[in-house]
This record gives sequence, structure tokens and C-alpha cells, in this order.
Amino acid sequence: MFEHFFSTQLLAPEYLDWIWQGLLITIWISFCAIVVSTLLGFVVVAARDSHTAFLRWLAISYISLFRNTPLLIQFFFWVLCCWNDITRISYAMAKYTTSAGNSRY
Repeated sequence: MFEHFFSTQLLAPEYLDWIWQGLLITIWISFCAIVVSTLLGFVVVAARDSHTAFLRWLAISYISLFRNTPLLIQFFFWVLCCWNDITRISYAMAKYTTSAGNSRY
């Protein structure tokens, strides 16, 4: 009984393709986030150890801002304050990438 459900509905080939694509996208986003955050961390550490007072102050301010602000507050800031800019940028990127290879737009 359950074998029929799993083989025909839950694990149908189209759903397996969707799960596989979701997994690959998740791995890609995670990899990009790890690379960007590591590079940003190196830059901030180099700025904090800098002999230039302005760079040192900027790095210490950045670290203090993000270390002392709860993650939920940061999430609210990005979603509520910057959502229009983020969607405008993503829409422009989607329009540019689809129009480069497609003549519909």
C-alpha cells in the first residue's frame, strides 16, 4: 500500500527533479555565502589591524553594530527597510538575464 503511494505520488520523477534542483540551489547559496563572509571577515580583520585610524574605526564600528544587534532585529531591518531596493535589484537582474538570451522583452 505505501509502496504504491511512494512510487507514484511522493517520489514521482518530476518531484525528484524539484528536490534535486532545490538541493543544488541550497548548496550553491551556502557555498557563496561562506566564500563572501570569509572574504568579508578577512577584510574587516585587516582593517581592524590597520594603522589607519579611519579604517580601524570603521571596522570596529561594523563589528560592534553587527555583534551587538540581535539577528531578529537585523532581519526586520533588511526585510522592512530594504525590501523595495532588494526586489528592484532582483527584478532588474532577472529582466537583464532573461532579455539577454530571449527576445520577448
